[in-house]
Amino acid sequence: MTQPEGGDSPGCRGCHIGPAPSFGRWFGDTREDVLNYFINGDGMILVAGGRQGTLAEALGLVAGTNPFMPRDAPLDGRFWVDDASLGLTELTDLGNWLDSIGF
Repeated sequence: MTQPEGGDSPGCRGCHIGPAPSFGRWFGDTREDVLNYFINGDGMILVAGGRQGTLAEALGLVAGTNPFMPRDAPLDGRFWVDDASLGLTELTDLGNWLDSIGF
């Protein structure tokens, strides 16, 4: 999540992550800030429901729903994916992390 947004990245830095809020909800600036936001802060509501929750749906983990974040990904950037040919396990990693926090 903390990688830059846009281009060939599904990252949130520049919109939700950075030294100051710039778009929508602000997750923080560092990895620790972001984890704290989701585990102890206002972001708890986004991870409630785990693999079926709001964050999972927004990033494309929920079957039968289209991802909507990163915003405008088809135009500048890309959605999160699992793609064996590229060695990407982003959705699997997200699901495993959501399972690990137990919300």
